Amino acid sequence: MTNTLKPLVFALSGIFIFSSCENDPPIEEPVIPQDPSTNYLFTADHNGKYDIWVYENEELSTLVEDENKDCWWPRVSPSKDKVVFYKSNIGRDVNDYSSASLFIMNIDGTEQKVLIELGVNNDFIQQGQASWSMDESKLVFSALSSSNQTWQLYTLDLNSMEITLISKNSSKTYSDPIFDHTGNAIYCVTMHDDASPNEDNEIFEINIESGIETQITYNDTRDHHPYLSRNGQKLYFESLVDENYLSIGKWDIMEFDLTTNQENALIDDEGIRIFPVIADDDNTLYFTEFNLENATMNIGAFLIDSEEFLTIDFTGTNSLNVSPF
Repeated sequence: MTNTLKPLVFALSGIFIFSSCENDPPIEEPVIPQDPSTNYLFTADHNGKYDIWVYENEELSTLVEDENKDCWWPRVSPSKDKVVFYKSNIGRDVNDYSSASLFIMNIDGTEQKVLIELGVNNDFIQQGQASWSMDESKLVFSALSSSNQTWQLYTLDLNSMEITLISKNSSKTYSDPIFDHTGNAIYCVTMHDDASPNEDNEIFEINIESGIETQITYNDTRDHHPYLSRNGQKLYFESLVDENYLSIGKWDIMEFDLTTNQENALIDDEGIRIFPVIADDDNTLYFTEFNLENATMNIGAFLIDSEEFLTIDFTGTNSLNVSPF
């Protein structure tokens, strides 16, 4: 795996060997011991391949499946009526950027259509991590530039379908982009100008118009996958606190208060948790956790106010990429 790819797939580097392939027997009915009241979409291989599932009104069902493709990375729009997601080749790694095409659909899975088809745009050769602006007029995503072979940031205008490069430093790698609530800036992960790739990935804010980069986090760990609270005051992300822990490192969930510029460890126990996503109540934090007993990825939740963990257990399968609605 090259250094340019690591910021995008780092969290799954030790997980791929446990992922189900298309020849695995289907899992009949996932079990949910307990769950917060929020509904959500997620990616799972319950059927022997990666599909998009929905948990709604205490019922679980497949929302999107394609017999010829893996379907993954669902991201619900702020108004909760649309979803963007990716389709890629079956039998490869989950979150496979190398064969991904970006799609959009209604929240009920209807009216699926492609937004960015693989190979159509000559500016980049791989894509992933699409995220909505609050006004739903644009998406931001990361893509592997065909000219300089680094991951750069782009926006897609959903009205004009124009794709625009917004990162300004072609020598750096950018990943994990999300809009701020104004739509004028992007939070993302990149490195210091004088750092080697993955040496010390930090969260930055990039002004879309000027391209000016402002560093947000200052720590000695690798930060990834920022997610902004509904009130716009806090960022949640995972941080690599011990790279030698097992095969994928020890990842903690961090909280950064944008009003005070204070960072603290929100979840720092013995678990390995990545991909934090906060629900609209700004209290229910979803994440993907590595289950050491059966070597799978499962969905978990944490109630911030009561510091209570809720386990969402899909036995014997992999579940990740939560998007609440």
